[in-house]
Amino acid sequence: MAPEFVSFANGDTTLRSSDGVDFRVESVYLGLVAEGILPPTDLPLPAKTVDAEHFIPLSETGDVLHLLLALIYPRSDRPNPLALTAAQGEALLRAIDKYDIHSFVVTQFVNEYLTSLAPISVWVLAKTYRYHEAKREAIRRFISDSHDPNFWAIPELARVSGLELANLQHVKHVAQKDARHALGGIFWVCGTHAHAEWYLTHTTTLRDDPFCLDLWSEDALRAIITKEGCPQCLKAFSKSGPTRRRESFRDRIRIILDRAAQRGSDENYLSIIHEEPTSSTLGQSAGQFPKYYSLPMPFTRPTPNRTRFRR
Repeated sequence: MAPEFVSFANGDTTLRSSDGVDFRVESVYLGLVAEGILPPTDLPLPAKTVDAEHFIPLSETGDVLHLLLALIYPRSDRPNPLALTAAQGEALLRAIDKYDIHSFVVTQFVNEYLTSLAPISVWVLAKTYRYHEAKREAIRRFISDSHDPNFWAIPELARVSGLELANLQHVKHVAQKDARHALGGIFWVCGTHAHAEWYLTHTTTLRDDPFCLDLWSEDALRAIITKEGCPQCLKAFSKSGPTRRRESFRDRIRIILDRAAQRGSDENYLSIIHEEPTSSTLGQSAGQFPKYYSLPMPFTRPTPNRTRFRR
């Protein structure tokens, strides 16, 4: 029999799982949260069983229905999203989507479960079950996270086409390029420390992981310079201006990530990458993308005015 906390003695509806487990539930509350489980009122009830009791057959197993009903009905001992296996988690997501279940508890559970997964896994599940905000957040995490050595071992990759994965990698490549271009000129040092070990480490991190938040921490950079004891570097870094504010580092990262996530979620953008050349794109140089993808760069340094003098 089904676990006691999801089976009510005064229940007026019986749900039967695919493996023959019966759940007696209250149809009034169930209809408010998960109306898709109950048959429409204008349809006849299923045929009576041997014991003259009506039941609604469902395609989910007893374990999945156990977890699903524990989320639907207000109980203190709800399932722990971090304790689910990959198969249990996706079976729950499939059932939630199938029966169109909407409640604060279910939404919170889904968010906690998706947050515990790798970004690429969240991306695949969000695409499948139409979690648009989760999909954008997964793209942000995929772009900003450093290289995962177990990336190719993620089982969800088997459900992604090579074209979709190439599109995602393209979005990440463009975002990293934008970050290096926008942030590369923020930090200047004097000629003496241009080859110092700490500055070389800084530039290497910028090249390999431009979205490292520690890299763009004003306190961290100031501490490094102060430790080196170079007043010229510290003075250059401490100049007043919009590029020296602490918020500017985080704002630039956030804007680039948000734009990349939006582009990665736009199916039209991804389809244009592989479109056939047209008269409007034939004149572009090799490697240059259409104006549709061009990312405004409001944070670049102004080009100095070089005036030529005649003798």
